[in-house]
Amino acid sequence: MPRYRTMYGRGAYASPEYRRWLRRRVQPLLARYGLDGGARTAPSDEAGSTGFPDGSLPRGVPGRRRGSAVAAVAAAPTQA
Repeated sequence: MPRYRTMYGRGAYASPEYRRWLRRRVQPLLARYGLDGGARTAPSDEAGSTGFPDGSLPRGVPGRRRGSAVAAVAAAPTQA
């Protein structure tokens, strides 16, 4: 517990020095993997009609949209 007390003994937050040290360590990794919020990309031309690349969404019935199953059930003849 001594290390915890050293870091958080004066409150709920880590010291400003530790936060600066950690930010310097993490920032290059965030930038390297595009997680720093600096790069915004437009959808590529390869995206399907949903705006997502083909194969990136779970598979469903081809050519069917989510709401169409409800419409198909409502249009089905009822049994007497």
